Amino acid sequence: MLRSLVPFLICPWCSASGLELAGTDARVHNGSIRCPSCSKSTVIKRGVWLAMGPHKRQRSIAQITNVWPTPLFYESLWRPGALGRFSGRRFPLREELGE
Repeated sequence: MLRSLVPFLICPWCSASGLELAGTDARVHNGSIRCPSCSKSTVIKRGVWLAMGPHKRQRSIAQITNVWPTPLFYESLWRPGALGRFSGRRFPLREELGE
């Protein structure tokens, strides 16, 4: 992260400006940014400001449907069957891929 960007940043919690950067180099690879208004501190890792802190893994319905069994079911069972119904004939995946 470039030190010259700090004046343009605001606190993600209280929207205050004037954040304080820990580190002395022009490019901060690892460090922290502290808000003097609300005293919250966030981390800079590998040059990236983790502005909202650590995140919990989200498990929405959309994310759950993207895990292993659903794509496997879709590609191996649903897609060939649906293509066959729509085309009115047997339509294997190999034919769709042009093999």
